[in-house]
Amino acid sequence: MIKSDEFILTHDSAPARRRRWSCALGFLALITCPCHVPLLALALSGTAAGALLAAHFDEAVMLFSVLFLLSLCAAIRIWRGKRIDGP
Repeated sequence: MIKSDEFILTHDSAPARRRRWSCALGFLALITCPCHVPLLALALSGTAAGALLAAHFDEAVMLFSVLFLLSLCAAIRIWRGKRIDGP
């Protein structure tokens, strides 16, 4: 804890930071799950984003699958306490 004249700055602990990153990546994995692409297309119907998604549905499913797997694996590794850049 660093005390200043006007305010107090606190540093996050490593477990709290790890938990926050794990939750954020888990939420990203939940959003990018490939089974949610049809729901997203339905929610965005009538918009330019919905038209783009409908025109490139297969590519969107592949992109969401890759993002889902990467974010899920990273969230699990961080939650277990392992570093992403090495063992």
